[in-house]
Amino acid sequence: MKKALKSALLLCLLITAVALLCACGESDGAPEGMQLCEGSDTLGFYFYVPEEWMISSYANIYSAYVAKVDTTSASYTEVTPPAISGDETIPLPQRRAVAAKSYFDASMSSYKAGYTTIIDCESVTFGNADLAFKFVYDHEYQNSKFRTMQILVYFEDRFGIFTFNSYNTPLTTDKPQFEYYTEKAQGIIDSFKFVSAKEFDTPEQDKGEPVYDADGYLLASDKKRAGFELYIPKELEVIHSDGLVAVQLDKGASITATKSNITGVTYDGYFKNRVTELETLFGSVTVIKEAGEWECFRCKAKNAPECDKCTECQTERSIGVGYEIEGAAAAFLYEYTYTFMGEEYRVYQVLAATRTTGYSFTYTARAADFEAHLDAVKAIFGKVKL
Repeated sequence: MKKALKSALLLCLLITAVALLCACGESDGAPEGMQLCEGSDTLGFYFYVPEEWMISSYANIYSAYVAKVDTTSASYTEVTPPAISGDETIPLPQRRAVAAKSYFDASMSSYKAGYTTIIDCESVTFGNADLAFKFVYDHEYQNSKFRTMQILVYFEDRFGIFTFNSYNTPLTTDKPQFEYYTEKAQGIIDSFKFVSAKEFDTPEQDKGEPVYDADGYLLASDKKRAGFELYIPKELEVIHSDGLVAVQLDKGASITATKSNITGVTYDGYFKNRVTELETLFGSVTVIKEAGEWECFRCKAKNAPECDKCTECQTERSIGVGYEIEGAAAAFLYEYTYTFMGEEYRVYQVLAATRTTGYSFTYTARAADFEAHLDAVKAIFGKVKL
């Protein structure tokens, strides 16, 4: 789980570097010229962005970008605070600064593309936060040069990551896009508002006894927040349940499930983007294709393993394999492997969508332990309801 938390900073970076296509959000109560990207007393913050920007989200990472042709963007998320020194002879702000610096360095050590530091752990003001530390660095992503500003933020006992990302080369102006949008970024920072978080309204399954299905599986998600029902064997550990649901199967093996309003791409297109992101982080990714004869998803004709196109309708062979998820308009299974810190991992990922929303259900395990949990994972995914 610690590895997953460290990767949150990199995930914010990747999300702000990719164009996300979605609708605009509400602007009630926003400062002049701004709109609410995400926020409530329940969440404990109000995150405003320029009113002309497009709003999107991925799990609990809230973001907005300029336009489809200009992916300059900003995002905010909260994660578990990094551990700080217990030496009380050192002032708390100083200990938190050291923890923020260590968190940033540990996270970026996995970024295979490399980066050049411009500003390193500078103390700044971020809305009404208690403490904030800024990092600015240059890097390349998919052959484009970017400059990224990330601010690690403390408020009460919470810890957040703000990311502003833009091209570091001139596009439509005579100066780099990052500089062109600096004033906009500062407006976002200045308008950010923290409040003491209130408790969530009690989910239906928390108002009384836990909810079980007919097979004795425990309801691990709240459909109002997550958008789906996920049932698991009651002996499993739920690590996190909100917009993102995470379940621990065993050491080095877990399930994550989340929704996303990323649109405008096919299932295979989304998956290819995912592979590119993973390769940026971890290096080589090996996609596992269905062995033997395959069925065309369009005309259902059977084709020989060596065929890349359907012999009947000439439809290109899908990378994903058709999958059944209750309530989905369509769903596809993708399998792949990657290596992290010298260890091989295998992933079993189902991408599903209704007419308006996409979902990702992902099983990740050490390659050596993958088969041990696969039947249990198939049973869990088979119970998902959108």
